Amino acid sequence: MREQNSVVKTPRADNHAVAQFDHCAQQYEDILAKGNRVRTQHYDAPSGVHRDLALPTASDFICDFELICKRALAGSPKLYAIFRSVYIERKRSEDAVQEVRPELLAELKGKCGKELLKLGPLFIYWTQTSEMRNAAQRQRAEVSTMLATEKRKKAA
Repeated sequence: MREQNSVVKTPRADNHAVAQFDHCAQQYEDILAKGNRVRTQHYDAPSGVHRDLALPTASDFICDFELICKRALAGSPKLYAIFRSVYIERKRSEDAVQEVRPELLAELKGKCGKELLKLGPLFIYWTQTSEMRNAAQRQRAEVSTMLATEKRKKAA
């Protein structure tokens, strides 16, 4: 017997990815609704010069969100078409897609969310330059490597 309110079960990691996607999508929509963002960026520095010495702008976030999702959905043209029509072009609502094809929306959010998790929490995105985030990521990688090495030594 099938329950009336059946919910698609997803692994816990996928739920975290979906939550990250939802949070980023809400931030994306909020920024687009404001409309008062820098439309273009011009860099006069020669190539090879590190330009990211400032915090990200709203335009940076919009570009990051769209690019990360586009790359995450590169192998799924149908999912990318849904993403584009719901979030970028706003031709359909998320609720409308949820009613018709909830499994596709869940897959889209899961794939994009996994990649968006690499941005880290949004409060960090807005308060650190990419140089600061990269340094923190390198430090976490060094700690992970050190812990793995210690674990192997104990096991041997």
